[in-house]
Order: sequence, then structure tokens, then C-alpha cells
Amino acid sequence: MAKDFDAIRPLLLEAVPRAMHSQKFSGPVSILRIYFWDNHAPKGYLSLWTVSDSRRRQIAAKHGKDAPSVLWLSGENAPDGRVDLPMEGWPHPQDEELAASLQSVHRLVCKDSNKYMLGYRKLLQEVARELNKRDWSKIAEVTDDFVVVPADGDQHFGGGEDYDDIVASVPAERIRLLEQRGFLGPASRWERLP
Repeated sequence: MAKDFDAIRPLLLEAVPRAMHSQKFSGPVSILRIYFWDNHAPKGYLSLWTVSDSRRRQIAAKHGKDAPSVLWLSGENAPDGRVDLPMEGWPHPQDEELAASLQSVHRLVCKDSNKYMLGYRKLLQEVARELNKRDWSKIAEVTDDFVVVPADGDQHFGGGEDYDDIVASVPAERIRLLEQRGFLGPASRWERLP
């Protein structure tokens, strides 16, 4: 198990920024969610869903105090951009290796999702944490509070785990900035503004 997860980490650290760099955005991106799937997925893949700053502001205006739940609950589906990994039509030498690694992880999850999904989620939290340390302004147009966070696409963990993914992936000072700007509630009621 650890071997499969260890093999995919450096591939994702290269592929996620490359996928973002390949996309055309109409304005700055504020959120990148890395959606992962359990054994309900037809194959091993990840989906990168983006929320632009303008979309985030629309959500905040429309949903008011409930805006954080729309922005962060993985079942709410608030993106305005999406690309799947491995990317089709963008051949890169590492895409075949990434596809094989994702398929290997998918086989593990299909074999025993209760055993392997937690490790998969922790891997993606680690990848997101590392990606959140990077200077994304060299990769894509992003806001100063841009974050990368995993998202449980099948609600395998029963939902409500989104805040745990945020805290495990995003630096504390950026979480405070999102709270100050009204895009994330306080820890006790993170999905709703005070």
C-alpha cells in the first residue's frame, strides 16, 4: 500500500500545477479542489475543480451566511472549471506513469475501500499541503488567498469531513484570511458565517 501511495506523490506534485498551467481562466482562481473517488469510480483518476474569484464572490452574495457550505462541502459542486488527471489530449511523459499509479491505487480501493481510502485521503492532504506552499502566481492567475484542498467526491467518509481536509491541507494563516474575508466560518461552525 505505502509503495503505491509513495509512487503517486511526486507525480501529483508535478501534474497538478501542469494541469492548472494548461487551463484558460477568465480571472483569478481562488480554490482548487482535488476530487478523489472510492470504488464507485469506473477507473483511477482525480478531478481538479476550480472556483474563480468572481464565482466565489457570486456564491457569497447569493448565499450570504451559508456561502461557506456551498464553497467547501464537496457535495455542493460549486466549480466553474474542471480538468481530470491524467489529462487526455495533453500527452506528457509522466501521464502514463500517473495513469498507472492512479489505477494501482484504484485497485486497492476497490479491493477494500475501508482499508485504503483513509490512506488515499491522507496522501491527498499531504499533496495539497505541499502545493499550498508553492508560489502559484508563476503557474496561473490566483488570488492571494488561493488554496488547494482535497474533496471526497463520493462522500465515502460520510460528509462533514471537508473542514478536516481544509485544516490538514491549508496553512493556518491562510485559513484565518479566508475567515476574515467571509469565505469560511470559524472552526466551530465553519460551514456558516457568524
